[in-house]
Amino acid sequence: VPIIEISSMNVVGNVTWGSSFPYVISGTVVVNQGATLTMNPGVIIKGRINNSLFMIQGTLLALGTAEAPIIFTAANDDAAGGDTDGDGGIPEAGYWKGIRLEPTGTARFDHTAVRYAGGYEYAYTEFSNLINQGGTLEFTNSETSFASQNGIKHNAGTTTVAGSNLAHTPVGVYITAPFVSVTDSVFDTTPTAISVAGGDYSSDIFTASGNTYVGNQVPIIEISSMNVVGNVTWG
Repeated sequence: VPIIEISSMNVVGNVTWGSSFPYVISGTVVVNQGATLTMNPGVIIKGRINNSLFMIQGTLLALGTAEAPIIFTAANDDAAGGDTDGDGGIPEAGYWKGIRLEPTGTARFDHTAVRYAGGYEYAYTEFSNLINQGGTLEFTNSETSFASQNGIKHNAGTTTVAGSNLAHTPVGVYITAPFVSVTDSVFDTTPTAISVAGGDYSSDIFTASGNTYVGNQVPIIEISSMNVVGNVTWG
C-alpha cells in the first residue's frame, strides 16, 4: 500500500494534509505556536510503534465528516488504509504514543477516531490516546478507543467531549484539574467511565450529563481525591 512516510516534522505555518494515501509517522510532529495543521476529511494517520507523537503548541484541526472520518491509528492497523507496514499484524493498545496538547495549543476533533495510542513512556501522553496539558481541546462526534490506560487525560486547560464514543479502554476520561465537560457520549466496554484524581474544585466546573454506558461492566465515576473549595454538586 503506498504511504507518505514522515520521520519528523516541525510545522511553523499553515499546513494541510489531504493525501488519499496514509500518512505514516515514525517520529514527532510538532505544531508550533501560531501554526496550524489541518487534516482534510478522510485522511488516515498511522503511528509506528513507540516512536510517533503529535505535540500541539499551535492549532490542530481534524474535522472529518460522517462519510469521510479522519483516523489516527497504529501502523499495523490494517483495517484503516490497508497493510501499510507489510507485516499483517494485529494492533494493540499502546502501540504508538498519541497526541499531546500543550498550554498554548488548540485541538478540534470532529468525526475523528484516535486508536491504539498511549504507549512507550509515561512522560509523553501518560498512557493516553490524547492528553491536555493546558490547552483547549474539543472532541465532538468522535471516537477514542484501545488506549493503554486513558482515552482522554485532562491535566489543565479546557476539555469538551460531546456526542462521542469512548471505547475499549480502562478509563474513558481521566481528570486531574478543572474545566471538563462530557455530554451525550457513549462509554463502551470502559470499566471506569470517568476518573477524578486531585484538583481544587470551586464550582460545577466538571460536568457529565446525557451519557450512556454499554458493555459488560457497571460504569462508575471514580474519585481518588478531590479538594472542594466552593459549591459543588454531584448529580
